[in-house]
Formats: sequence, C-alpha cells, structure tokens
Amino acid sequence: KPGSSVVPAQFAGVAYEKVLLADGFAFAAGVSDGTLFISTQESALQGALERVASKKNSLMNQERFGAMVARMEHGDGLFAYLDVARMRQQMPAAWLEKGGDRILRVLGLDGVEALAASSHIENGVFVDRVDLAVSKDQGNGLVQMALSRKPSKLRSVEAFPDQADFLYVASFADPDQLYRDLKVMMEKELPKDQYDKGMAAIAAMPRG
Repeated sequence: KPGSSVVPAQFAGVAYEKVLLADGFAFAAGVSDGTLFISTQESALQGALERVASKKNSLMNQERFGAMVARMEHGDGLFAYLDVARMRQQMPAAWLEKGGDRILRVLGLDGVEALAASSHIENGVFVDRVDLAVSKDQGNGLVQMALSRKPSKLRSVEAFPDQADFLYVASFADPDQLYRDLKVMMEKELPKDQYDKGMAAIAAMPRG
C-alpha cells in the first residue's frame, strides 16, 4: 500500500517487525520459540515475547491451565481455553438477577471451572477434544448430563440409503434416563408455564 513501511525492532532478545501505514501503526509480528505472534498493539506483542522469555506472569504458571495444556498437547492445530469461573465473576449482576443465573445452572456452567478444546489432524482424521475442569459441587445442568452418559455405538447403520450424500446422526445411551434427567432439571428451574411447554416438546421426541 502506498505510504506503508516495515520497521525492524527488537524486544526481550527477539527481533520483530512493525508494519506502518500512512495513517499510523497497523500491526507487529515476530517469531519466538517456533510460534508466530501477530498483534495490532505493539505492547501486547512485547508482553507475549517477554512472557515466553521470562516465564513470568504466564497463564502456564496456573496449575489448572498447565494440566489442561498437557492433556491436550499435540502437533499443529487449534487450541482454545476459557476460564469459566472468572467469566462468571465478571458477569453483570443485573443480568444474573434477570435469569442469567438460571441459564448458567441449566447449561451446567455453574459447576465448570475451565474449558480447553483442541482440533487437529491425526492419522488423516480430524480429531476434536474438549477437556472440562469441573468443581466439586458439579451442578446438575446439561454439561453434567453429557458427562454422565456412557459412550454409545452408532446403531441401525443399515437404514442409511445407498444414495445418501449427507448424514447427521445423534445417538444417546439410555434415552429414557436422559428424559428423566431433563424432566427433573426443567421442573426445578422453569416457571410452570414454561415447564409445561418444555415437557410437551420433550414428550414429542423419539425415545425408542
């Protein structure tokens, strides 16, 4: 772009480059420990480089995060982390009072401390992993229901027509128990009119 320039710089022993446009700073980029760092704020890039070099003020110093990274570690791919406990603390009180706390309980997020997820290719197959740090109180929402389910096998695969181009199958172990769990949770969390509507919708779902 006319008027743009690339300026070399260095911080924490690592060389990086700043891209400047005619109207000001655009972004900075540098490589440290085999990782490419890009940021639209030079101070943020410098902070990342400093943490890699010094190991201070790093999320890796938190025992929970370090353990989750170790369990999810793999080669090239994507990695995401969410501190659910901190997220709950930062939620507006007004939102929680207007029903947000109920949403958290129904989802089961009141019993989750953190979440890590990764996606990568393993032996030619896309593999997605999710690791949950669950508190001792655990909660009774959808997350806990999913964790309590036993693995189920894909059944009745012969039913798929040989001309099918796309299939999407949801398989649940012990659907009757799932139905009972949903019923108990909804009865506890929903006003009666919403509960009646929810139960009517669940009753219409196949459970065989």
